[in-house]
Amino acid sequence: MHDSTPPSARPTPSTPPVNAAMTLVLLARSYEQRIEAELAPLSLSIRKLGVLASLKHRSEASFTSLADDAGISVQSMHVIVRALVADGYVVMSGGGRGRSARLRITDAGLRAIDDGVRTSQRFDAEWFDESDDPDTLRLGTALRAVGSKYFQERAAARRSAAARSGQRGADRDHHAEDQHRDQ
Repeated sequence: MHDSTPPSARPTPSTPPVNAAMTLVLLARSYEQRIEAELAPLSLSIRKLGVLASLKHRSEASFTSLADDAGISVQSMHVIVRALVADGYVVMSGGGRGRSARLRITDAGLRAIDDGVRTSQRFDAEWFDESDDPDTLRLGTALRAVGSKYFQERAAARRSAAARSGQRGADRDHHAEDQHRDQ
């Protein structure tokens, strides 16, 4: 059996075996900390930037739909949105006593997205495009391909869930009409 591990990744007496998943997690944490530090003066974080991006692609949104997109609780989303409202990036309307609040991104929020994207693009270029290491260049290409596939699959799953939800709603409406007609 041939060992396909590049010599630079093979364990030596002073280094443990390299685990790709753990390496990815450790690198991601390091990169996340550096990006967060750059976003902080803009009163942004990666999470806030994601919420703003979700709002950008909708005319309005609810706390629940944003929380579902982000994979966090509605309570956590309330904390994030309050901060975005305080920063002038989001406007909240409606809400109160049994009514859902509607959220909308502001022009300042759109500019914040642009600033955040420029920051992440700069890091992306520094880390993966300007490297002298061919493995790092290939990693950047591979991560972009995997990321693109991930976001396409996620969008397709969301569309499918929305279609199923819409169908269930239509089924309920038809069932209610049938019951009413039978009376």
